[in-house]
Amino acid sequence: MSLSDGNPTTFGKVGADTFVRGDASALTVLDPGSATPAAGIRLDTLAGQTRQAASAASDAKTSASEAVAAVKSAGTDVDTKLENYLPKSAVGTNGGVVGIDDGGGILLNTVTGVITYIHAGKPGGSDQTTIQFYSGSNEGPAATLTAWGGTGNMDGNLAAGGTALHPQANNVTSLGTSNNAWSGIVSQTAPQVVSDANDKTIVGTLGDSGYADITAKLRAAWAAISGVVYTLKDGASDRRHIGVIAQVVQAAFTAQGLDPAEYGLWCSEPRTQIVTAKNEDGSTTTTVQPVYEADGKTQATQQTLRYEELLSLGLFCERLERSDLTARIAALEAKAASPAAA
Repeated sequence: MSLSDGNPTTFGKVGADTFVRGDASALTVLDPGSATPAAGIRLDTLAGQTRQAASAASDAKTSASEAVAAVKSAGTDVDTKLENYLPKSAVGTNGGVVGIDDGGGILLNTVTGVITYIHAGKPGGSDQTTIQFYSGSNEGPAATLTAWGGTGNMDGNLAAGGTALHPQANNVTSLGTSNNAWSGIVSQTAPQVVSDANDKTIVGTLGDSGYADITAKLRAAWAAISGVVYTLKDGASDRRHIGVIAQVVQAAFTAQGLDPAEYGLWCSEPRTQIVTAKNEDGSTTTTVQPVYEADGKTQATQQTLRYEELLSLGLFCERLERSDLTARIAALEAKAASPAAA
């Protein structure tokens, strides 16, 4: 080491307070913590190692800077070209990811079985789960679907928020089927049925002379339909209902030579059932299978009625019946009042 005047100087302790001044490069620095008291390192060797350590530290700093720049660059590439780092084969696989297509749509693929599930909320820890849908220019949601209540056994509530809940296309989508019917409908007002003349082709008018034959058959069919009081076999309350049986309507029309399938008040569809089977890997597969009659070959049917049409038939048949009775009474009264009758 050197003093301020540049002369090589060594400070070495001799005795209690005597110092020697001179070249220190050949001195040996002792490590007081070493197990070997004589162990040490020459100062010129230590200086060389210090220079090497400083150079290595500088190189490490440069490498670290280059690594940071590389990470930032890689981050940019990940943002713009994610498929280079996350292979598309990971989309929709077990332990994989959910994909997003070029239009912003979510790609959900079936992993096992034939059903794709969307899980929302935390099992056992969500009082309410809401899916919000955004559209239009406002920042708030345009519509929502909210699940709440229940015990986790498919007994909760699903509420739709928005102005209207309707099918995408007109007169295409049905609300429920004969095999998967709603248990009840609660509405603030009566349902509206499209009845515009521009949407209909009139086939005939009950009571018109040109439709007399069909009118007589429909009146006879209506007269053969009896009302019944019944309970539902799969009902929970055992309450009594009043109505008619679809098979009775079918038989009444057939007896008059009318095909009930040509009239919208009577419907019949093949009966099916939903069957869930457990696979060997623990997953489940759900399929829709036919229900057969006792012979095991003929597929059973599910018959339904459109009560508003059936009651419309009854209304006009009763009107015609009343008109006929009124005419008969008038004829009898006229006959009774005539001189000949006197």
